[in-house]
Amino acid sequence: MVVFGINEAHNASCALAVDGEIIAAAQEERFSRIKNHFGTPYKAIEFCLNFAKIQAQDVDLIVFSGGVPTFLTSLASSGLEAPRLLPLLKAGKNIHLSLRKLILATEYQFPKLRGLDKATIEPYYKISQKIFFPKTAKILSTKYDFDNRKFTYLDHHTAHAYSALYASGFTQLYDRILVITCDGGGDGLSATISVYIKGSIKRIASSTQDNSLGCFYGCITDILGMKPLEHEYKVMGLAPYPQNLEDASVYDFLKTVISFDKKTLSWKTVVASDNLNRYLREHLPRYRFDHLASATQRLTEELLVRWVQAAIEKTGLGNVVFGGGVAQNVKANQKIAALHGVKNFFAMPSAGDESNSIGAAYWGSRHIDPKTRLKPLKNLYLGPSYSNQTVKKSISKNRLGKNYSVKYLKNPEGKIAQLLASGQIIARHTGRMEFGARALGNRSILADPTVPGLVNKINRQIKSRDFWMPFAPTILKEDASRYLVNPKKLQAPFMTLAFDTEPKLRKDITAAIHPFDYTSRPQILTKEGNPTYYQLLKNFKKLTGRGVI
Repeated sequence: MVVFGINEAHNASCALAVDGEIIAAAQEERFSRIKNHFGTPYKAIEFCLNFAKIQAQDVDLIVFSGGVPTFLTSLASSGLEAPRLLPLLKAGKNIHLSLRKLILATEYQFPKLRGLDKATIEPYYKISQKIFFPKTAKILSTKYDFDNRKFTYLDHHTAHAYSALYASGFTQLYDRILVITCDGGGDGLSATISVYIKGSIKRIASSTQDNSLGCFYGCITDILGMKPLEHEYKVMGLAPYPQNLEDASVYDFLKTVISFDKKTLSWKTVVASDNLNRYLREHLPRYRFDHLASATQRLTEELLVRWVQAAIEKTGLGNVVFGGGVAQNVKANQKIAALHGVKNFFAMPSAGDESNSIGAAYWGSRHIDPKTRLKPLKNLYLGPSYSNQTVKKSISKNRLGKNYSVKYLKNPEGKIAQLLASGQIIARHTGRMEFGARALGNRSILADPTVPGLVNKINRQIKSRDFWMPFAPTILKEDASRYLVNPKKLQAPFMTLAFDTEPKLRKDITAAIHPFDYTSRPQILTKEGNPTYYQLLKNFKKLTGRGVI
């Protein structure tokens, strides 16, 4: 059984499941070099086909993750190959956007009229689905020779739920699981709460897209001069620096902007999400930029903890999985995981819309055969790899031998460990590329975290990162308890959880913890997870006595 999952929204991606196992997945940006690529992931589709050595005719189902086609958001990126329709589509889109803008302005001035925009959005979505999904299917069928009858689509938050639930492996351990999703919005929703009981998933609560915690956080990101849907992690990284809020007025104001109803488990914003940016800019009290970041992160953590606690109390379920873009907030995940009622916790790695292709592939596999056993993600090394011959050709083609010393080593892990122990910075490129946002050893910049000035050097000369952003460690599993405070012994192979660190050994990971609150976002590494990377760390530990880089 062969199933493709496709995400055409921002962070476009494709995932391939064979007999319920994700064997390949990649984001289009890795091929196009366009950050957060939006639109049909043609190159990622081609990679998955080539990797599996299958023909398009062998594919049993192609599942789009999202009920709203990309045409509605970006005609230019949609891949639409029907020039005669473009003027009509653009005109229709412009009319819709103009009408929506007018309605949102009316709602803002007259709050009691809130909800008017549904009158335009829902019909527009339904009409668009009937028109554009068949066209997308036709385009892909023509380009790759897929069977035009094997296309379907899955709503946005079900894709998030499936990705977190089945990637976690919890279904092989527990009969009852709490499944939560939260993001900026998709297909009319911004959050859901579902229960998994003995093989079936039932949604018990949801929040509309115009009441969105993710959108709230994105608006603050924008107000701070950063890019929404991309730089939220910078707000999280900035938040710990103010040790004590000098002026609580910012935090007190933000509490009036967003809340949730404990009975319905639904989020509620003071104005519709699309009006939040305007509202915040008009009503925010005078603030210092780092205090705004701190207040936003503090409120987000508090609200998420109370929301999940309320869901646990309502369902009686303590094994929790979390999907959607908000699940990338590792500090909030730390607080959720620490809840007394949480027995085990899993946050979907790279939980933004890019992982919806994985959720769609899981769902499609179960859709074809309800008895299919869906296999968890063993690792995230799901992308392309490059043979030694390909690397040699690239070195020759680009004449790299003129300016660089090129050597071929039988034991690169041993040599890299020696270089790291001597204070060198290493770029490691080996095996299959990681899926998603986190570098997990195969496409990574590595260094000894005890070397003075390391963070500034990497930030300034290599990564061009903001000065306040911390780096993350990879820690051997057998050494994790020495460095991390982890009383529940939670698994953390994908850098999705923050942990407090043990004070006595912080000197060993100075460059890989947050300099103000001393938390860390680790990759806890096992031999099974990445054998060669594991051996590299073992070699480094023999030389230095420290199983962390």
